[in-house]
Amino acid sequence: MSIITIIILGIIQGVTEFLPVSSSGHVLIFSRLLNDPSSFELDVLISFGTLFAVIWYYRKRFIQILKDIVRQRNFDFALKLAVATIPAVVCGFLLQDIIEQYLHGPVTVTVMLLFIGIIMIISARWLPKPDLSVNKDLKKITYKQALWIGIAQCLALISGSSRSGVTMLAAIKMGFKSKVAAEWSFLMSVPIIAGASLKVLISEAGMSFIRNDTPAFIIANIISFIAGILSIHILLKILSNKGLYWFGWYRVVLAVFLLILLSAKII
Repeated sequence: MSIITIIILGIIQGVTEFLPVSSSGHVLIFSRLLNDPSSFELDVLISFGTLFAVIWYYRKRFIQILKDIVRQRNFDFALKLAVATIPAVVCGFLLQDIIEQYLHGPVTVTVMLLFIGIIMIISARWLPKPDLSVNKDLKKITYKQALWIGIAQCLALISGSSRSGVTMLAAIKMGFKSKVAAEWSFLMSVPIIAGASLKVLISEAGMSFIRNDTPAFIIANIISFIAGILSIHILLKILSNKGLYWFGWYRVVLAVFLLILLSAKII
């Protein structure tokens, strides 16, 4: 894989990781269009940049979580994040081979882009609106809500679903405002991205990639870090005014475009 391709994929990863449009799906499709197919390991390894992007963007909140644990022995928020993480960890561990072999191709991406996109549109326009006066901030989230959002996150193990998309949808339907739902989704992403990235990093395939393409690995993650910070900032601005509706339409249009490419055997 050329360094130019790696850089482009780093930009795509950073821009789309936190948008509800599926970063892994975009990385996969663009790598195919560039005629330089990416591996499952590469898709995960270039997530280090976006991992550090969310940690940096929410550094004050993470520092506060650590202070609560160390000074006050208050594990409440950290435990809620753990509860939200467990379902995806269990599913990922049990279904890893199936995910890598059968749920990581262009057809899967296309189907899931369309499916989740339609749900976003229907949810935003026609389903009953939740009571947003109940859950105004992250401190209001309960363990039960954290668990259900975590269960929804399992769907994101399928390429094309979008981890941020399904978790935001779940949180919004539970009564959280779009911006608050996004913030919870971003915080939830840290243990998931960290775990998946480290697992691949220490694997034989991961170590082989880094040994052979160390400069590309570093550059791609630096780029995805910068793009990730910008992506978070822009998404929070958009969600404050528009919600997920237009992201749903973006997914549908992209899915139709991919169907055309698949029919023409371009990807």
